[in-house]
Amino acid sequence: MRLPDGEFAWGLGDYSTNDKTVQNFKAFARRMYKSYCSDLADTNLFDQQMQDKVKMIQDRLIASGKLNLKVGHYGTLDLDTQVATTFKTLGPPKIQQGSIAFSVNGAGSQWNMGYPFDICELLDKRRVYHQPIGYDTTPVPMNKGVKTGEVELVNQLSRPRPEFGGRNCESIPYQGVVYSMGSIVWMRVLMRILYGDLPQFKRMYMGSSAFGPPMREAGHTFPGGIPVDGEGIVYPTAHDTPDVHWDFISDKGMVGSSGVDLYGKVGGQGVSKLTVADMRAIWDIVNTVNPLNLFKAILNLVATPTFSEFEGVFSAAWTAAQFFILNGLAPHTTYHIVQPRAGDSRTAWEHALWHAQDMATRLYLPFAS
Repeated sequence: MRLPDGEFAWGLGDYSTNDKTVQNFKAFARRMYKSYCSDLADTNLFDQQMQDKVKMIQDRLIASGKLNLKVGHYGTLDLDTQVATTFKTLGPPKIQQGSIAFSVNGAGSQWNMGYPFDICELLDKRRVYHQPIGYDTTPVPMNKGVKTGEVELVNQLSRPRPEFGGRNCESIPYQGVVYSMGSIVWMRVLMRILYGDLPQFKRMYMGSSAFGPPMREAGHTFPGGIPVDGEGIVYPTAHDTPDVHWDFISDKGMVGSSGVDLYGKVGGQGVSKLTVADMRAIWDIVNTVNPLNLFKAILNLVATPTFSEFEGVFSAAWTAAQFFILNGLAPHTTYHIVQPRAGDSRTAWEHALWHAQDMATRLYLPFAS
């Protein structure tokens, strides 16, 4: 049967004299799920009994996190259910002439969640192989986790891939979609690729998008974007950032924005009384301090002459530190509603998706020559 989304699956009433998938799955289920499938009839008909058993199996797979069932697929023997039960094993997709999209998510997240993962999952899988980067996203101390991400990203760039005939990113076009802490990982590696010790990957780099980028070069956004002054809180910041890398920073006045994203904008207009040096002092704490000593470090920070000039500075510093640790302020977590280009109703998320789709379609290689 054809499901509403167009995918083929075995469903109630289906029967084939040639394809023995249903009968073979019943035999598989009798072995693998003996406690509640041992009575499955040895036929090739997808009957009511088969549907009831499939639903029971899917319920257990969903509860254990092994199956993310699509809308309208419940009670059918779709491809995802066959793979999740290990009844069927998928070989690597053959996309020899396609590209790779890397997703690197933010602090406290898992590899399969967040803006970057969601965008890369929407790319045409006939053209694009999505490679999430799994790394230690523990927020404090952030430098420890960023290092693990940097190592893993370089490893994934270097890895021979069976989907591409054993080639790696020295000859496979690739792009990145990254967020927050993941943007630090990406930009550190990208700076090494463009200007440092990893030039072998330069010619295949197509471009990238970053939400709330902490290493943002001063004033860098994306083509046609609303100008955002200031720079990222991480230092050293990126330098000579190419136009094919798009930075999205929530700022006051943007439609949908609730204020300034302090990760991607320190200095400039409309930030706070705190100077760039003050904000980077807070960053140093988040980047290097043992979380058990966090409160003490903040107390020591606000006792310094620069900070003590301001009334209520402890509250400001503590709020900023909480923001960097927990991503708790809305400007950093609402890129799905912020509109970063004047007169354009598309959100930052939608711009990044368009950019990713455009690169995947054109295989744009600005550095290949």
